[in-house]
Amino acid sequence: MSHIPGRATPTGVLRAAIGIPVVLATMAAHAVRRPPGKRGRSDHDVGPATQGVDPSSGKPADLDIDPTPLTLETFFHSPRYLQPDAAREALEQRGARVERQPFAASEAMIVAAEARLGFRLPETLRRLYRRMNGGYIGRVHVALKAGPRPICAAWRDAFTADFSTLAGVHELRTVAQRRRDLRHGPEDTPPGANKLVILQVRHGDMTLLDYSRGAEPRVLIVDYDKPRGLDPIDVAFEDFDAFFAALRRQREPASVLASPVADFGPPLGDVPQSLRARFFWGRGRVHCFLENALRHQPGFEPAREASEALMAQTEKRLGVQLPPALRALWRIKNGGGVACRFVDAAPRGGSSHLEVMRFPVPLEYVVSLAELSDRIVFPPNEVPWKAQFPEPERLIVLEASHTRLLMLDYRGCTDNEPAVRVVDGLHSGAPQELLHAERFSDLVARLRPRLRGLEEVAQPFAATEAVAAQPAP
Repeated sequence: MSHIPGRATPTGVLRAAIGIPVVLATMAAHAVRRPPGKRGRSDHDVGPATQGVDPSSGKPADLDIDPTPLTLETFFHSPRYLQPDAAREALEQRGARVERQPFAASEAMIVAAEARLGFRLPETLRRLYRRMNGGYIGRVHVALKAGPRPICAAWRDAFTADFSTLAGVHELRTVAQRRRDLRHGPEDTPPGANKLVILQVRHGDMTLLDYSRGAEPRVLIVDYDKPRGLDPIDVAFEDFDAFFAALRRQREPASVLASPVADFGPPLGDVPQSLRARFFWGRGRVHCFLENALRHQPGFEPAREASEALMAQTEKRLGVQLPPALRALWRIKNGGGVACRFVDAAPRGGSSHLEVMRFPVPLEYVVSLAELSDRIVFPPNEVPWKAQFPEPERLIVLEASHTRLLMLDYRGCTDNEPAVRVVDGLHSGAPQELLHAERFSDLVARLRPRLRGLEEVAQPFAATEAVAAQPAP
């Protein structure tokens, strides 16, 4: 079957279920502009918004496609999702050093990848890598023909739906290299495999740069798992800019959009002291450090509840006294998913909430910022985290994820009531403070559960459940 450059072939199908992967982080709003490239209107432009209705039938659409083109700013969705988390790994290893990959690819990294592959990457792709070195994109689709209807058969996932990621520059390789790694024979290797660079792969489903026609590659979306004799190419674009201009997302369902105040429960300060710890944790998952230790290091797993002995050992190791409010919480559960983890971050009457924490760690893994920083091998030109704060040995890390930290701040503390700080953006050398509370107990009193929407961390307790969950006197 022949493929017209820049046009979709009619053989493609939308393979995965329709639901959009729900990621808790919300994308910032961006002004819409034409993505960089040599073209104006793409052959894959979808026309006016469908708003969930199939215009040819007037019936609800299978897909509610947003006609807004993607831009360099909106291409990556929830940038940290599915990326290696050196901060969390450094906490879990309890001593081993962990190398942290840079958030964005440097020019040197891009040039090294090009030298290894033997091809220069398209300029728009290079610009994407300079914003972020691969990562989660979210569900994005391309039309299989001009003027597509909002039905599954008219669209194709541009990147495999269950991963929806762009490979980092250090991960790029050709189809030939992948087949050799998997020990496939020549009969299973497609023609020109040494000139097909993989941007994304899930078994035989791949998004490829095709350099078989010269220095300016086509983009192919293929399925090599099709039966022999069928053309594996579902969609072909004459270059990366045509592919980029054709990308579309589905509209976000209402449950993922900003929630009103009514979607959050009352603050823990309104809950009786005897029930506060139960409400704080809710029906939360155990910490992944416990799960991993049970699976890979039985006998070295953290305690499920923090005993007085464990708290005393932790205080001796850290050289600080844990705040009484933290002791009360960890006494019934030693880290894990938290139900009451949001604070009202807007002026009075507003509806914005900040997620303070998700999975604070068991006490066995709590360390100072100085120690955590020493466990990480930072990329060139990135300032080590302990050098960004005075007295980093007095900053105690309760949770770390990528470049975001939840810390107890004992600097200047004259009692056992440290301040609490949530900071992000440590890779920049100028971290942003997202939250500051004078005392840990003050923060606990402000925390609220989310009552609606997808909950993947901890389901909140109803009052009757929390009472029933209390241990007998």
